[in-house]
Amino acid sequence: MSGSPSEESAFPFNQAVVWAPDPAEAAETNLARFIQRHHLGSREALQARAAEDAEWFWGAVLDALDIRFEQPYTRVVDLSEGMAFPRWCVGGRMNIVHNLLDKRQ
Repeated sequence: MSGSPSEESAFPFNQAVVWAPDPAEAAETNLARFIQRHHLGSREALQARAAEDAEWFWGAVLDALDIRFEQPYTRVVDLSEGMAFPRWCVGGRMNIVHNLLDKRQ
């Protein structure tokens, strides 16, 4: 890269970035709060942590979204049968209506 802004902000295959959020507005998003809450420092650090530890990431997402279970799960994800066959929220039971509607009232 020559260091020009357009080249540095290009996606793979030289696709141009057509929009970027205002930094002040981006700092006020749920994503920014999630990154701060977990002391990650950046979106790239979050992506690396999520790729390294999917169980941590999805557990943190369930918590951040306040997804409630009537019967708590014992494990966020079970990959014992391979990545192609994950079992999510093992042993847990939830009421989707409660999570989508009831707890908001």
